[in-house]
Amino acid sequence: MCRMFILGSIVLLLVACGHADIVPATSSPAVQSAQNPYPTPVLATAIPTVIPSTVTSVPTGIVPSSTLSNTQQIIPLELTLNPPSWGTWKLETTTSITTSQPNLQLWGWSSDGTRLLYTQDQTLRIMTVASQDIAILAQNIQAAVWSPQDDHILAYVIHDTTRPQSAISTVWLYDSVSQSTTKIGELPLPPNSSLNIRWNLEQGLVIATDKRIIVVPPQANGIIKTLFDDALPSSRPSMQLSPNGHHAVLTKPTKQYPISKHPINLQWLTDGNVTAAISITEEYPRIIWSQDSRYVAFNDATDTIVIADANGVVRYKTNITRSNQAPLAWSPDNQYFVYQFNTSGQSPHNAYIAKLGEDGSIRLNEQSMERKGGAVLEVMWSPNNDYIAYTLLSHENPSNYGEFVLTIRRIVR
Repeated sequence: MCRMFILGSIVLLLVACGHADIVPATSSPAVQSAQNPYPTPVLATAIPTVIPSTVTSVPTGIVPSSTLSNTQQIIPLELTLNPPSWGTWKLETTTSITTSQPNLQLWGWSSDGTRLLYTQDQTLRIMTVASQDIAILAQNIQAAVWSPQDDHILAYVIHDTTRPQSAISTVWLYDSVSQSTTKIGELPLPPNSSLNIRWNLEQGLVIATDKRIIVVPPQANGIIKTLFDDALPSSRPSMQLSPNGHHAVLTKPTKQYPISKHPINLQWLTDGNVTAAISITEEYPRIIWSQDSRYVAFNDATDTIVIADANGVVRYKTNITRSNQAPLAWSPDNQYFVYQFNTSGQSPHNAYIAKLGEDGSIRLNEQSMERKGGAVLEVMWSPNNDYIAYTLLSHENPSNYGEFVLTIRRIVR
């Protein structure tokens, strides 16, 4: 009894002195079969001060263009299913994981392209591709990102289940060398918030919700800043950050129902300031940034892919249109492009690799979705140009949702 009282007093003293936010791990990240692999951090109760943004709306000088056809210097972009004129690749499948749960999401490759960060069943995992070892780090994940300077460090956002009524999310750093987890901030976010997170070398962790951009310093007790807060949010907004965290594209539908043929405004932001805006007619545009943050691709009117630069100037546009054509990913050198479309005009959707400016494509997914039904959902090309990871929904073995599959394929040139 006396020993328990002493131990309890020590824990309370640590919390009161502010030393309970750093949680040293007792061993390396657990393998997937472990029973209790998650860190058990002590959560602080105080919420850091959030500085409101100074940019809340589009400057009056920026007016969305009425149509993309008014943009000058558009270079035609050919995406065809002809045999590729740029050479023949062989794609070898190295890993395939199947789950019945719909929350399979890719967060990014390590800078050397050897490890993949992803969530399965809301659990954060790191896969080492060569050995196919899987380390499990945390659960209730909302977003995650690698450090651009050190592959041993990553950041993630989790929903604080200890305070379900307060809708608080916490931001953590994980160091695989010291085996420690450090809490660096708290944010008032609903548990089902759609989040983007990027690591900006100058500013810190840049987190985007559907209508806000927030910066969290990558150390404990930093001041959280709001770079952008949309004063007039639309009914279905979404924010897509560039990999370096400096740029973003905000999607703002003008109406919720009916959505067909109503224009959607795309706003370009740099460090929280709106720099450009255009209007498109695509009901559900997919926004894909290049890995160097120089270009962004999106689909317009379901049959055209448009490529603009980080300033919102349209540079390329497909001159061959197909039903439900959409961008999926870029190669690290921006020479190759992964896109999606279907031959029948309806689901399913296959993914194809093309070389920009040259004719022909090869299919990315190992088995055609024409037979299984479903679609390729996410694609991430490794920075070392060796691997492509993608997730897909398959209806070959129907369940409530179908099957969700994570596949990694090695590029053999």
